[in-house]
Amino acid sequence: MRLKINPGFLLITLLLCAGPFLSGQEMTFNHPELSWYSMETDHFFVHYHEGTERTAALLAKIGEEIYGPITTLYDYEPDTKIHIIVKDFDDYANGAAYYYDNKIEFWAPAALDFPFRGTSDWLRNTMTHEFSHMISLGSARKFSRQLQAFYFQWLGYEKEKRRDVIHGYPNILISFPFPGTITPMWFAEGMAQYQRAGLDYESWDTHRDMLLRTAVLDGSELDLDDMGYFGKNSLGNERVYNQGYGLTRYIASQYGEHSLRDLTVAMKKPLRVSFSDAVKSVTGKTDRALYEEWLAWLRQAYTANSETVRAHQAGGTLIEEKGIANFFAAWSPDGNRVAYVSNRGHDYQTLRSLWLYDVKTKETRKLKAGVGGSISWSPDGEKLVYAMRETGKHQCRYYDLYIYDIKTKKETQITHDSRARQPDWHPDGKSIVCVVEKDGISNLAVTDPAGRHFRQITDFHEGESIHLPRFMPDGRIVFAMAEPRFGRDIALIDSTGSNLTYAIRTEHDERDPVPDPDGRFLYYSSDRSGIFNIYRRDLETGEDMLVTDVLGGAFMPSVNTEGSCVFSRFDSDGFKLAMLDSLSGIPADDAAYESPCASLPLPADARTWSAGEFDDRQPPELKSVPYKSLFSKFIFLPRIFIDFPGKPKIGSYCYNGDFIDKFSFFGGAAVNSQFDTDLFGIFEYRRFTPTLSLELYQVRRKTTDETEYFRYDKIHFNMIGATLGMNWPMNDLNRLRTSLDYSRYRSSVSGFVKYQNVPFKMATTYHKGLVAGAEWQHYGIPPTLTSRIAPNAGRHFSIRLDYAMQDFFDFIEQDSETGLLIDKYRSYDYFQTGLDWHEFLPGMLRSHSTAVRLRLGWIDRKVDPFYHLYAGGLDGMKGYPFYSLEGRKLVHLGLAYRFPLMRNMNLKFAMFRLKDVYLSLYGDSGDAWVKEADSKEDVGVQLRMGLYTYYGFPMNLAFDAAYGLDKFTIRETEYGGEWRFYVTLLFNFMDLPPWPVQGAARRASGSGRMY
Repeated sequence: MRLKINPGFLLITLLLCAGPFLSGQEMTFNHPELSWYSMETDHFFVHYHEGTERTAALLAKIGEEIYGPITTLYDYEPDTKIHIIVKDFDDYANGAAYYYDNKIEFWAPAALDFPFRGTSDWLRNTMTHEFSHMISLGSARKFSRQLQAFYFQWLGYEKEKRRDVIHGYPNILISFPFPGTITPMWFAEGMAQYQRAGLDYESWDTHRDMLLRTAVLDGSELDLDDMGYFGKNSLGNERVYNQGYGLTRYIASQYGEHSLRDLTVAMKKPLRVSFSDAVKSVTGKTDRALYEEWLAWLRQAYTANSETVRAHQAGGTLIEEKGIANFFAAWSPDGNRVAYVSNRGHDYQTLRSLWLYDVKTKETRKLKAGVGGSISWSPDGEKLVYAMRETGKHQCRYYDLYIYDIKTKKETQITHDSRARQPDWHPDGKSIVCVVEKDGISNLAVTDPAGRHFRQITDFHEGESIHLPRFMPDGRIVFAMAEPRFGRDIALIDSTGSNLTYAIRTEHDERDPVPDPDGRFLYYSSDRSGIFNIYRRDLETGEDMLVTDVLGGAFMPSVNTEGSCVFSRFDSDGFKLAMLDSLSGIPADDAAYESPCASLPLPADARTWSAGEFDDRQPPELKSVPYKSLFSKFIFLPRIFIDFPGKPKIGSYCYNGDFIDKFSFFGGAAVNSQFDTDLFGIFEYRRFTPTLSLELYQVRRKTTDETEYFRYDKIHFNMIGATLGMNWPMNDLNRLRTSLDYSRYRSSVSGFVKYQNVPFKMATTYHKGLVAGAEWQHYGIPPTLTSRIAPNAGRHFSIRLDYAMQDFFDFIEQDSETGLLIDKYRSYDYFQTGLDWHEFLPGMLRSHSTAVRLRLGWIDRKVDPFYHLYAGGLDGMKGYPFYSLEGRKLVHLGLAYRFPLMRNMNLKFAMFRLKDVYLSLYGDSGDAWVKEADSKEDVGVQLRMGLYTYYGFPMNLAFDAAYGLDKFTIRETEYGGEWRFYVTLLFNFMDLPPWPVQGAARRASGSGRMY
């Protein structure tokens, strides 16, 4: 008799339970071509790569200036210096705070051009925002920084198993967190945006007021519960920030700045999970009562202050109202068509496409997907130029210019790795102007339409950011420019880059300049009335005329030869495209408005900080040294793990890594009362183009057994394995992984021969294996509000090829010379291939989806059943147990149809918030076989629920009931013809694995991004 255990699924399910720590959101690239350096100050280390020296030095300066104001507000200081990481190898602007690692990451383009936000001092605002996250969330932490969360996990198993395995395959997978920091998203982001009174790096500007004003007057503001978590479309997520900032400012104004610290201290109590209890302990009111008080004040104040505007509105006629992001409208030279970009059909504002509107027929058509920025017509009206971000040299994601021919539908890339965006075509058709960026500074560049003569024409070097340059008919360039302060001004410059002058420079925010076809008038957007409206400046007389009077905001105008103006109009449900057929002056008094939120009194305990006055035009000179690996403290995530044989295991995950993610470790250990143990460790090294990895595991199990002739009192299994891997990211959607796996499984057995009561004891290494493999992984599911629960487009798949050299125990032979017992093995050298393809298609309605799965497997020669392929179980054909369908060949075709039962419910129970409930009806056909296939079918129903717990943890709960339609017998056991049940509570549904981002430390750590 031989007892054996297949540990593959043990490791898989162990890592699956650790889903949030081993997965992420996008592919990362290693950039070995970069050299890294470090600066050190009293409270910070700044690590940066070549080409980002200016940004790094300014962040060090800003950090020291804000350290005192923020830490004294919360009466909390970090236990180590904060590490700031500066990156500029992607055209992407943002920041992220990893408050358990004492690390902040920055992406260093000139500024974030985000349509829902105004223009602030980019570096100061973002640095203070992220540092406020570090301090405010650190002060709210319930445990040591090294204890991020506790986990309860449970693996249940099928009762059906092969006679020679220790237990069945998992049918219950549960992983539930108990985090060390519990804060609703509105307050976490509100504190970070509030920063501290007197710093003035963030303000209640016109954009913020626009979002809140339109929502309150329209009755579409987020409810308090909705403010607690993200998971909405771009506008909804921004309202979490926006309303959180507004409510936090209100709390500080009414109850003092110290109330923010008091709230974090109240949430620090280990057993407190209700933020409402914390609010009541500090203010004497529940969070609901405080929210209603704030909302009542807003409704009264906004209604009163907007009375004049509401009585005189002039906002044109909507020509595109689908989508929340309709931008950069541009009239064709003949005045008959309008090109624009829109996220129509998508949930997120970044997923935009190029559209064309015919003024005469009023029809729209989509020209090109993936175009997100400004566009410009060629003078002959046959082509459009725009920028798109693609992965280029050294796998950097840079913007480059493209030209689209409307007649031929052909797209041509004209620049490469130029970091060029916001293009505009010269009226003579011979040149194109654009914006280029590096190390936090924008400049202007020009090129010919073929892209052969690309050159930078300006030399700004003090942190300037440039927006929407446009050629004047006389060849000059007009553009909006922001210096390191709030707002934008409008400037003019010669096409050679000389003679910079300001056309409009005031204390207000002026943006989006565009000349009329004759060049006499300049149209632009300004917030001088308290609301962004379109104005017309007569360049000869200097007189301004108000063109629109809207309640939300008017931006990005374009005017044709007939005097018709098309522009982006913000309403409560997003940016729409509107048109004014004729322009007439509007009295300025008819557009007068003042924000009640901007005039909130400062907290009584607020003080003025000298850090509010600054000059960042020149970075400080700081000593710089080559980067040497610095590591954060080990972070632990203790867990209680219910596992075979139903006993709890006590253990922990842990992770660590260097601060620039060139080396990381993620591992775990667990043990139960009978000393069953699980150990694993994953090391990653990212100093080369491929990520090098070493994965180690050891699994120990103990059990007993009894047969007709033998009683096994002790059966011990000890399985060890190691994998050397190389991950080759090809682009944002595809990765190639090559690996070499070694495994060695040993068992020891002791007991008695029945009827003779003769003891016996034996031990053997029953498996030794070496597998060389390559796997292509693709993840291409477009992000939507339903892509986490029921995607209706895209696919993910893996294709794998292995060459295995396996030795499996066959019998014991006695050596004729020594008399020693020798284990004899049977060798199996074979090829194995596999395909697992998930395709997602639309359903009958937009909220419905269809999922198709094709799974294929093939082993090219006879092997021991230990190495067989299996088609049933939790991640296969659920109508049959895992071990009931096995063989050297496998075919599995699955079809599922999913539709919502309830959406956007936000039902609260205990620490859970139920968001969506979907029903999935599915069926499978397939088999795994050795000689002849005998197709099996099953049907099933799955209830899947999208949840949030403790505000920041998205969870997914699934209940399955599956019925095997075919009955068959294997090894005297009958399968099929019965209902089988499964339960999973994980961070992702089983058929929607997250993309494997590299970097265990980065993946595991909590982060608060600014946008």
